[in-house]
Amino acid sequence: IILDEGQNTTVAQMKMFLTRMGHGSKIIVTGDVTQIDLPKPTRSGLVDAVQRLHDINNLAIIYLGDEDIVRNPLVQKIVKATQQVPGMHVVNYPSQANLLVIECIDAGITPEALCQAYREEGIMIRQGTYHTTAFGHRFVKVSTTVPEEWADAFCRLLPAMVEKARDVKQVAALF
Repeated sequence: IILDEGQNTTVAQMKMFLTRMGHGSKIIVTGDVTQIDLPKPTRSGLVDAVQRLHDINNLAIIYLGDEDIVRNPLVQKIVKATQQVPGMHVVNYPSQANLLVIECIDAGITPEALCQAYREEGIMIRQGTYHTTAFGHRFVKVSTTVPEEWADAFCRLLPAMVEKARDVKQVAALF
């Protein structure tokens, strides 16, 4: 029995799931505790279960790291660069998509300002509102199917572009 995105279960939901295991069954729960989308102050069922069950026999908790990303080495580079900037969060990681969604609202900048800062350097990323008006004000989309030197430039410039975006007062028309 497999539960994916376990970080987004409540404590009650995780308990309900785990107590349904029958004799001879095996349960696998996957999740990324850095990507919890529950409303605050709701506690993650995955976080709770790991803390309560970590020393039970016949139960294994496996943590994956950056080195476990094997799909595209550019993804690792972009994730590491994003982790170095306070308030920036990759929200679809690990991902099988050819893009990363990077939330920037907690960094105190708008997606449009970050796009403009990069555009002035000849690098194109897309603001979230290009894709959705519902929550596009929170993120930018960065493609991972670009030449490696483009991704390297994105990563190298990210801290400076965030600072530059903080000074953007008016954004020119974007895509």
